[in-house]
Amino acid sequence: MLHENKRISKMIEELLEISEIEKTTGSLQKLNISNLLSEFLDKARFDAVESSIIINCDLEPELEIIGNQRMVYLLFENLLSNAIHFSKKEIFITLKGRNDGILLTIKDDGPGISKKEIGLIWNRFYRGKEHLPKVEYEGAGLGLPLVKKVVEIHNGWVAAKNNKGKGATFTVFLPK
Repeated sequence: MLHENKRISKMIEELLEISEIEKTTGSLQKLNISNLLSEFLDKARFDAVESSIIINCDLEPELEIIGNQRMVYLLFENLLSNAIHFSKKEIFITLKGRNDGILLTIKDDGPGISKKEIGLIWNRFYRGKEHLPKVEYEGAGLGLPLVKKVVEIHNGWVAAKNNKGKGATFTVFLPK
């Protein structure tokens, strides 16, 4: 019962976040995304340690975008919490600059995402049917749709790739 209450509470919170993001025209500002991601990772490492997950990072310093800090933070939070949950032992995060923006890649070493499901993960309330420990996982199928919405608001793109039993890779592009 407590588990179900927690799951429903998380789902309501995520629905409210999506609703808020959808109506935001946004207070966009110059963001040092390198520093923002580093600060986020300092906090996220506690969750990773609790799950015996190692986070490996290669972050290019002083990269900037024009964005909404709260939204970008939610993007980090959702992608990394999924990676921590589904990883066996390691996550690899890279942040690289390009002439036109930044590329963020988060790769886990979990079960991956089946070919049948790779296009469905962006749909609201979709929870994977294969390889997912649903009883233990509190997600409501709203995190990745939220990520997609945040990226769209920032005029970027997001892609997921299955690594055949060796995890999944999520790549995000955000323009300058």
